[in-house]
Amino acid sequence: MRKHNPLKPEFQESLLTVGFAINIISVSLFLFLLTPMAFAGEAIKKSPNDDRSYRSLVLPNRLEVLLISDPKADMASASLAVSVGQSHDPFDRQGLAHFLEHMLFLGTEKYPDTEEFGKYLSEHGGFSNAFTGLDRTNYFFNVQKDYLKGALDRFAQFFIAPLFDPEFVQRELNAVDSEHQKNLMDDWRRMYQIMKTTANPKHPFSKFSTGSIKSLKKNDSDYGNIRDDLIAFYKEHYSANRMKLVVLGKENLDELENYVRAYFLEIENRDLKEVANPIPIIEKELLPRKISIEPVKEIRLLKLEFPTPPQHLYYHSKPDTLLSQLMGDEGKGSILSYLKSKGWASELSAGGGIGDKNFSFFDVTVTLTIEGIRHQDEIIQSVFNYIDLIRKEQSLERYFKELKKMAELNFQYKEKEEPSGYVSLLSSELFDVPVKEVLISRYLYDRYDHDKTWDLLGYLRPDNLQVLYASPEVKGSQTEKWYQSRYRIDKISIDQQKKWAKSINKELFLPKPNRFIPEKITLKSKFLDRETPFLIRDKPLLRVWFKKDNQFKVPKGNVQLKISTAKAYDSIENAVMTHLYTRLLDEKLNEFSYPARMAGLNYSISNSVKGLDLAFGGYAENLGTLFEKVIDTMNHLELDQNKFDIAKNKFLEDRKNRKLSKSFHLAMYETYYLLSETIWHDDEYIEAIGHVRFKQLKDFIPKLLKGLKIEMFAHGNFSTGEINKLADYLEKTWDINQATSPEITERLLVMNQGEKLNYRFKVKDNNSTILLYHQAGKSDPRKKVLLDFLSTVMEKPFYNQLRTVEQLGYLVWSGDREQFQVGGFFFLIQSSSKDPGFLRERIEKFQKEFEQKIDSLTQKEFDRFKDSLIEKRRQKPKNLYEETMKYWNSIEDESYDFEFLEKEIAQLEKLTLGDLKKMYGKLFINPETANQLSVYAIGNGHELNGEKNDFIKDVKSFKKSKDFYPNPKGKLNKALYLK
Repeated sequence: MRKHNPLKPEFQESLLTVGFAINIISVSLFLFLLTPMAFAGEAIKKSPNDDRSYRSLVLPNRLEVLLISDPKADMASASLAVSVGQSHDPFDRQGLAHFLEHMLFLGTEKYPDTEEFGKYLSEHGGFSNAFTGLDRTNYFFNVQKDYLKGALDRFAQFFIAPLFDPEFVQRELNAVDSEHQKNLMDDWRRMYQIMKTTANPKHPFSKFSTGSIKSLKKNDSDYGNIRDDLIAFYKEHYSANRMKLVVLGKENLDELENYVRAYFLEIENRDLKEVANPIPIIEKELLPRKISIEPVKEIRLLKLEFPTPPQHLYYHSKPDTLLSQLMGDEGKGSILSYLKSKGWASELSAGGGIGDKNFSFFDVTVTLTIEGIRHQDEIIQSVFNYIDLIRKEQSLERYFKELKKMAELNFQYKEKEEPSGYVSLLSSELFDVPVKEVLISRYLYDRYDHDKTWDLLGYLRPDNLQVLYASPEVKGSQTEKWYQSRYRIDKISIDQQKKWAKSINKELFLPKPNRFIPEKITLKSKFLDRETPFLIRDKPLLRVWFKKDNQFKVPKGNVQLKISTAKAYDSIENAVMTHLYTRLLDEKLNEFSYPARMAGLNYSISNSVKGLDLAFGGYAENLGTLFEKVIDTMNHLELDQNKFDIAKNKFLEDRKNRKLSKSFHLAMYETYYLLSETIWHDDEYIEAIGHVRFKQLKDFIPKLLKGLKIEMFAHGNFSTGEINKLADYLEKTWDINQATSPEITERLLVMNQGEKLNYRFKVKDNNSTILLYHQAGKSDPRKKVLLDFLSTVMEKPFYNQLRTVEQLGYLVWSGDREQFQVGGFFFLIQSSSKDPGFLRERIEKFQKEFEQKIDSLTQKEFDRFKDSLIEKRRQKPKNLYEETMKYWNSIEDESYDFEFLEKEIAQLEKLTLGDLKKMYGKLFINPETANQLSVYAIGNGHELNGEKNDFIKDVKSFKKSKDFYPNPKGKLNKALYLK
């Protein structure tokens, strides 16, 4: 499959008239209908399904701006990207670009309060973030639609007059170091840094990009010099002519332009030039080579990296995407299909890897089985066999045309994205493509370019290869400086290169034409005037819900199924076998479903406490074919001993790796386990996996699929007849007449008022975590909005005090949490420097001190928060999938409450400042009512100094001694049925 760069954020995609059909072959004609938008530069090509207005302009200071007017928007957003990043760090201040990104959020001359921007966004339902890449840094925010002007005013000052307050230079340096400490056990970051360390030392890619105290600070008294260097770096690289700004709001284009001119014209244009870097990323004489790495977790990975010229200029023909599509194919004849048949690999991805405007990699990444470790040379050989197959083709135009068809279709029916992700993506892409094509560049396949494709193919040679191999079996001879990872480097011999280059594999062949690409797209013309889902079939063990899409008008649909069967989870052995069943089912279906995925049609299957969860989505035309194939295969799955063994080993590795997760992940997991009545623990899975046998699973599957209860929801471009046909297929395939055993009910442990519980455990991490959970009791609309209100009021002050001011850790979170219809609130801190007992004391101190802020909250401030929370609930889904999940959540939890938001709005409108103060005291302050569960994940070198509380020692015995809240199902009323 096509691999996206994990170090660059990727934002996934989630008719003009109703009732007419178009042939996919003529979809390209619609590109001529793209409406040119009036603006100061060139006409911007947009999707016919896009009802927003666009304008491009360049301010007198040479800041390039893209404006997006969307009168229907609930949220406004903006992003400013700067063409500076990790590669620009000085060699003696590695991580400076990332450090600078942190510092810009901490006060400006116009708004010196470090909390100002975050507080403004929080009060108006928004957030902000930023990321530093190799050659650019991106800043972005979201805010409710009526507050864009104030947010832009504060945001612009980052790039006009930041303070670089000396006090916060010292504090934020600790935050950067804490972020690095958080990542120390992350295998992907460790491998990435080894890539950098072993690159050409003269190349900027070789630097340590995240930064730490050791890489940024030269000595104990260096803070003043760091600040001077920060300011110098800012002036050297931050200039209006090296920035791209994208603003999205409900205002018209003229109003948006006035905002931008008012707030961003003061950004200084230093007329900075960008300098190309001709230095090779890896010295030619060092290739080919193999770098073997010791991972922290049970990871077995083989990655083939080919240095290539940058490919961003070729977005009209996309040779890298074309080769990615072919080499990452998973159907019959593919590299992955061959490797799976040998039992050597479980996953493969191919595509553009790390890169910027000066260099790039083309990667093929293989997830190895244990057996695959012994066959690495044959695996690499099969990759070169496939490359030779491609070279022998006179033309790849047929495959290019398939990509073009799907891209045109996807652009034709493009749906709206989450606003902050959308503007962030566009601001970065403006550096790579002209503004007139920035909306369509990802979908452009203007022409098949044989020469460019073969030029890229020419770099995929044995003598231009770097192999990364990670496995627990590796014993390194060198130590990487920043993560202390162990690795070794071996030269690949000429004999080995010749062997790879000459061999032939007759089991490999290129993909056949994709039969799942839609040939006829039809929008259902019948309008069903139902704003919420309704029942079209209601039997004791099969309930079918439906909602016709009348809003987004795309030829797509989603079908969700919850298949309840107590057999799936009523013992640890059954839970293991159900998980193995879903893995083996996925494996069996992969070759069939992969072409469907490439044609915009997806499915997923997973196991849960209740049973099995199935989801289908994409273009509705062929969804029924995929649906029936999956259901049929579920019922007639043929097991293979070798694949069973591989699935068992992979499952065991996954569970062992989870125990090596970051401490905050483990603290959340243990909290969930402590509070939930029914969950099996990872330790129990690890113990049970080895005892499950092949015949045992074979005998279990028919029992698993007997006496099922199914909830099904279809949403989108369907007719009731089509959905009834799918339901008929379910009834024909499975015996849905009588449940064989009662359903498992998920329930939450009851904490008594005033109860204080403590649980501690060790983690293999340099960081410790404290998680404090306060239970609020059985949930209802009033309690939900009160907890959400507290979360909104407390989130930024908690973060600012304990993270920004006190620098206790990089991860500092708080918020409301509902589980199994029980409300609660949590506080979490992960720290590399403080033990969790100290962190708990600091959270409790904050809770007591913040009571004064709650008491001093003015009616005006209270109303501002209330309005923000009401506005948040009035926001409408932006695309079909968001709306599907909004309703599916109410079906899946069996509450069947499709008007919950309206109920919460009604409670918010009645809420008083006194209600909030009373809730705060009851939940956190009053010792007779405030309960607390403290979960301590104790990292390497940390202890619970002076902790005198009693601790839960045996979780199972503890849970047996406790009561659990009821979790009743919702009731159906006549309004939910099809009339």
